[in-house]
Amino acid sequence: MPIIHHQSIEPQGNWAIWEIREAESWFRAHLQLFDVEEAMIGEMNSQRRLEWLAARQLLHEVLGDQDRTPCLKDTNGKPYLEDRAIHLSMSHSHDLASVILAPVPVGIDVQYRVAKLQRIASKFVTDKEVDVYPGKPDLDFLHILWSAKECIYKAYGKRGLDFREHLHVYLDERVQEIGTCEGFLIKSDFEARYNIHYEWFEPGYVLVYALMA
Repeated sequence: MPIIHHQSIEPQGNWAIWEIREAESWFRAHLQLFDVEEAMIGEMNSQRRLEWLAARQLLHEVLGDQDRTPCLKDTNGKPYLEDRAIHLSMSHSHDLASVILAPVPVGIDVQYRVAKLQRIASKFVTDKEVDVYPGKPDLDFLHILWSAKECIYKAYGKRGLDFREHLHVYLDERVQEIGTCEGFLIKSDFEARYNIHYEWFEPGYVLVYALMA
């Protein structure tokens, strides 16, 4: 399946979604993997490997280069492009893979709507974040909060973040099909504000990305 969404963002970035309908053999035939990448996927199970390959295929097509640039990971697991001064983030969930590129730190997350977020909400949601919501927050509201914090975590690119203590997202109670909100990372040694965008896709996926302001 080709790219199903590809959109430009400011400043000078873009994101895209790939619907995974191909077999692993298709990606193997279309992607020239580098040795370091082959080593990265050597112990993945088949589904994880398929999603990984789809994300790299999407990244290659979004870049628009004839030859691939190896997509590597730093010591914290954050992906980067060798010899390129550009920030990137990737995500995959079930049948979708997503990629975002930007000149500033950025994170992207695509999630399939699942009920378990209501059971674990206390692990990532603060009282202040849900004060705006009358009654018990619904699943859509929680999904955007979760994915927004995932995006900030990816944009930061370092371990040691607590989703309740260090990450704060201010989302209006009226969740839209497409919307925006603000997020903050506040640690003793680092503070940053993020512009967060979200968009729902059928059937039941939400895509969220965060750009450092």
